[in-house]
Amino acid sequence: MSWRVPWPSDDLQLLAWAQTLLVWCAAHYAVGTDPVGRVNQIDGATEQRSRRFAQVRSLAAATAVACVPGWTLAEIPARLALAAMTVGLGLILARFRLRMALSKYLAEWEVGVNVAFATGSGLIVGSAGIEVAAPLIRLPVTAGQLAAVSLWAAVLVFSAAGGTHVVRGLLNKAGTLPIVHDKNTRLDPGTTGDPSNFDVPEYNRGRIIGNFERFLMIVMVVSGSYEGLGLLVAAKGLIRAREFEDRDFAEYFIVGSLASVTVALVLGLALRYAVAPFWAR
Repeated sequence: MSWRVPWPSDDLQLLAWAQTLLVWCAAHYAVGTDPVGRVNQIDGATEQRSRRFAQVRSLAAATAVACVPGWTLAEIPARLALAAMTVGLGLILARFRLRMALSKYLAEWEVGVNVAFATGSGLIVGSAGIEVAAPLIRLPVTAGQLAAVSLWAAVLVFSAAGGTHVVRGLLNKAGTLPIVHDKNTRLDPGTTGDPSNFDVPEYNRGRIIGNFERFLMIVMVVSGSYEGLGLLVAAKGLIRAREFEDRDFAEYFIVGSLASVTVALVLGLALRYAVAPFWAR
C-alpha cells in the first residue's frame, strides 16, 4: 500500500496554491518589510511600529488567502486553517526577524519560515482540494499559465527583500558586515550582531545592487543564458576593483556576491525546472 502526499494535483489547485504564495510574498517582502539593514539604529518605539505593521500585513494576507475566488461551504475549514497558518507564521516571521538579525541565524530563519509556509499551504490546498473555480477576472490564458505567472511573481518578489535578508544573515555569520573605516573601532570576526560602527550607507548600496543583480540572474537562469552570470559578476567586480585593497571590503564583497549568486541560482533553477512546465499545461 503506497502513501500519497496530498499535494495540489490539477491546474486549478496549483493556481490556488500559487496565488497563496504570491499573497504571502507580497505581504512580507513587497510592502514595508522590517528594516533589518539598520537594526542597530532601531529604538523600542520603531520596533513596536514595525511589529504592528507586520500584524496588519499578516491579517490582510490571511484574509486574501481565505477569500481566493471560488470557495464553497465544504472548503471553509481548510480555508480557515490556511488563513490561521498565514497569520501565525507571518507574525512569527516578523516578531523574530529583528532578533535573528542580531544573531547568526537570520538566513536560516528566513528560509525555514518560507519553506514551512510553502509546504504547509501546499498540503492544505492539496488535501482539501481547494481550487480557484471562479476567478474575478477571466484572462485568455489557462489556469496552468496563470499558476506559472503567479509563482514567477512570488519568487521575484522574494528575491529582493527576502534575498537581502538571506545575504545579510550569511554576512553576519561570516563576520564580514561592512564597517566604517576608523582605526579606533574594529569589527571582531567572531562578533555577532551589529556593532556601533556598522556602515549602513555601504550596506544599503550593496542591498540595492544585490536586488537588481538577483533579478537579472534569475532571468538569465530561466532563459538558459548561464554565460551571462559570469559577465555580470565580473562587471560588478571591475567597477569596485580599487576597493579590493581593503581586506574588510574585499571579504564583504566576496561573501555578499557569492551569497547573492547562490540565492539567484536556487530560485532561477526552481523556476526553470519546476515552474516553467506549468506554462505548457
